[in-house]
Amino acid sequence: MNSTFYSNSTELAEDEYPVNSSVDGEGSKTHCPLGRDNFISVLVLISYITIFIVGLIGNSTVVGRTCLLRCRSSVDMYIVNLAIANLLFISTLPFWTLNTLQNRWPFGSVMCKLCSFASSLNMYSSVFFITCLSIDRYLAIAYPGTSLKMQRISRALVSSCLIWVTACAVSLPTIFLHQSSFSKERNTTVCTVVYPRHHTAQWTMAIDLGENMVGFVIPFLLLGVIYLLIYRALNHNLKPETSKQGRMLETASALVLAFLICWLPFQTVTFLRELVKFQIITDCHLVSVIEAALPVTVCVAYSHSCINPILSWFCGGCFKNRPRKPSLPPTSIYMRPTTVFEQEKSRDRPAEP
Repeated sequence: MNSTFYSNSTELAEDEYPVNSSVDGEGSKTHCPLGRDNFISVLVLISYITIFIVGLIGNSTVVGRTCLLRCRSSVDMYIVNLAIANLLFISTLPFWTLNTLQNRWPFGSVMCKLCSFASSLNMYSSVFFITCLSIDRYLAIAYPGTSLKMQRISRALVSSCLIWVTACAVSLPTIFLHQSSFSKERNTTVCTVVYPRHHTAQWTMAIDLGENMVGFVIPFLLLGVIYLLIYRALNHNLKPETSKQGRMLETASALVLAFLICWLPFQTVTFLRELVKFQIITDCHLVSVIEAALPVTVCVAYSHSCINPILSWFCGGCFKNRPRKPSLPPTSIYMRPTTVFEQEKSRDRPAEP
């Protein structure tokens, strides 16, 4: 993920563009003066506060109710892990909000590294969990006889552990490269990426494009193949799909679509900014449009953390599949313990013809 994502578009206020993500100032620049848009700053603040409140309530509800209802399906396991990843990221939003409000990073390098790591971890783990959820739905539909419930739960548990390990591993560069540093262009302290002084341009391209490929392009190519296989399996499956399977498939599909809608604008703008950095795009008007769109796409990407629990609630999962307690029949209100006298009286009563 691009360093701009972590600094929450603080580079927008710099006097000229592009300023490389490194602080040593190496690399070529296209001089395009930029200004600060107060409306966008207010929009970003409102978005952060809204996402924090809605995301905290929604994801906490998903985790709490899943544990209280003791949901045991593989789908619920992926969804609750997805909610935990969202909560880890949402916990950093107060820091990013104060960063935007004060126009500086006042929390030091340690918090800069931790907040950046949580943001990266959320992006990777979200798309990985959604991919595994889609694979699980394909196996349940294509091989209903062999994909037993306990096997799917065990597989989901192992997959969840591997996802967390993998997401942490690919997010480690954020810990090593991010730090709090002084920006000469903005005359303030920012949380940004500090690349090695040698081969800065190569580091920038390798990190940014690598994160875009691993965190977005490759997973969605895989998801495209998975859903083509699901469509094929549904067409060739002689047994009609159960209502529960249908709801779970709807949940997986909705989560995939939400991730695509939320993250595609940011990934597109990030790719265009890479083209600007390497002077493939040099038109100052187009550069200004890209920079103006950047904070908006960041907010849209962040909103994914509060959309997931809403989709999980309405599309199915643990909450809708939980069986209700059977209600007592109407006659049960008359079924009360009888005394010995009443029992003797009922025995002496003549039988009806």
